[in-house]
Amino acid sequence: MAESKLLNRLSEDFLECQICLQPYRRPKVLSCLHSFCQQCLEELLKKQKIKTEIDCPTCRTKTLLPGGGVVKLKDNFFVESLKDTIDVHKKLTNEGESLVCGSCETKSGAESFCTDCGFFLCDECVAIHRRIAVTRGHQVIGVEQLKAESDTVKIKPRPLPPCRIHSQETLKLFCIDCSEAICQICTVLSHKDHKYEYFIDRAVKAKEDILALLAKTEKKMVDLKNADQQANAQKTELEKNVNETIKNIKKKAEQTRKELVALVNQQETELLDCVNTVSQTRSKEFSTAIEEIETATVALESTAEFGRNIVKYGSDFEIMAVSGEVNDRLKTLLQTKLVDTTEKLTEKAHIAFEEEEMSDMVKPRLGEVHAGKFEAIFTTLGTTGRLGPTSLGTHYRGQDHEGLVQLKDGIQYFTVPYTGKYRIEAAGSAAGWGVEDAKSARGRGAVIRGTFRLQRGEVLKILVGQEGAKNRSCHGVGGGGGTFVTKPDNTPLVVAGGAGGGDDGPRTWPNTSDGATATAGKRSSGGRRNFAGGSDGKGATQGDNHNVGGGGGGLQTDGASGKVHFGGTDGNEGGEGGEAFVNGGVGGRGVNCKSDGGFGGGGGSRGLGGIHSS
Repeated sequence: MAESKLLNRLSEDFLECQICLQPYRRPKVLSCLHSFCQQCLEELLKKQKIKTEIDCPTCRTKTLLPGGGVVKLKDNFFVESLKDTIDVHKKLTNEGESLVCGSCETKSGAESFCTDCGFFLCDECVAIHRRIAVTRGHQVIGVEQLKAESDTVKIKPRPLPPCRIHSQETLKLFCIDCSEAICQICTVLSHKDHKYEYFIDRAVKAKEDILALLAKTEKKMVDLKNADQQANAQKTELEKNVNETIKNIKKKAEQTRKELVALVNQQETELLDCVNTVSQTRSKEFSTAIEEIETATVALESTAEFGRNIVKYGSDFEIMAVSGEVNDRLKTLLQTKLVDTTEKLTEKAHIAFEEEEMSDMVKPRLGEVHAGKFEAIFTTLGTTGRLGPTSLGTHYRGQDHEGLVQLKDGIQYFTVPYTGKYRIEAAGSAAGWGVEDAKSARGRGAVIRGTFRLQRGEVLKILVGQEGAKNRSCHGVGGGGGTFVTKPDNTPLVVAGGAGGGDDGPRTWPNTSDGATATAGKRSSGGRRNFAGGSDGKGATQGDNHNVGGGGGGLQTDGASGKVHFGGTDGNEGGEGGEAFVNGGVGGRGVNCKSDGGFGGGGGSRGLGGIHSS
């Protein structure tokens, strides 16, 4: 006869202790829901230095021991009870062994089975069973029927254990406040005024909770398997790229070796060492990630199996004995974060070789190994207002461009680390804001992108624009500074214009002051009097000769300033124009209410009010 479906579904480690590999003897359940013999755990604890917790031999999860040690851990009643069912199934599937009656002394051949007593019965004992009042109502079925329906017939569980305090009483109730089994006497003594229910009632809710978590577990298992597949695929991609990179390095080395044999061999060795180092390091990282995924998978599988088995085969008492631990364990495992294979592991799988032309070599070089994407984000370094930053501080610590940036007069000088193509994205800053000029209404800076081939050791000048200042008491705000990326001779690569400010009235007119992506800037907003934007790298100089703000500075020339306060050419009592990038990029001063323009050439505002800027 084939082995029963139940025996096929239950894994070996669920049926026996995985320390002694024998049937369980007083099984104790750990917080991870793995069970082991009490004696085995006690022997294991003797070998540990720390005696207040025990490491699970299967999944390495730590379980804090209660005050009494291993003996005070929860008994796994479910496993002990399941042994009775397993023993019946094994007898049914053992073709070489005849079934004998477990009720009488004659040990006659058994033809029936009592699910209430858990005994195989001969025909004579079946007749007695049906005559005696105590056993008259028991369910007795034929052996052949039991074999055919072995997976659906439930054997009556063992009697409920006695209360550890009141040994004459059985544990029929569950204390909700203490989350433990209690007897009837406990309800009027140690658990007086506590909330409690019968196991049969409480178990219904416990089953529902476990089943709900098991449903989520299935999805989590799919996610873990997908993550494992993706991590393995990325590791394979790394190995493929490593092999391709080594092939390209060897090819280039062979081409160059004819001219500079000794130096080429030295360079080849260094580069291959670099590739091998990256390969070993990354392979370990992938292996670690895969191991973590597999560990999480094993933990989730074993916990889910425990949950499924306790729900399907456990009695109400057995379910309640471990329901809290099952729920806690499943919730903990479901919160496990997956390895971010789409970004971090994808980058770690990247390795390539970029060769150099002989004409570009100051000294013999085969090229460089790129072990991932280079990314540098340049910021205002925590600085605000019209003046630029004065110190790098620790803003770039731990980032790809740490040690590659120097600061002078607010402008950041970046040394290119590798020869290759770089994608540069720059964003101009927003205009100022204030009590009558909401942030949500102000102009926004332009965003410009471009891709350029840069050489190792080349220096770029970077000015990160700063937003206009906050008007403290009225309306009228300064413009935002532009962001500039240029060569050392000020040849522009990417220039993103800052937003135009506004003056002489609250923002009830359409906002047209967002930074422009074209070569000509837009007009400032916020009233009927404003500056037209500059064009072709020149600052804004055309106003309407009223009390408007200062013009924004461009790449090459400053913005115009108000005549009265700053001796400018336009704008009457308006603010100061912003400086051009080539002149330092300082933002223009506002007339009133600290309404300055931002660093990067933002023009200052007139700023209505009586509080003058200093």
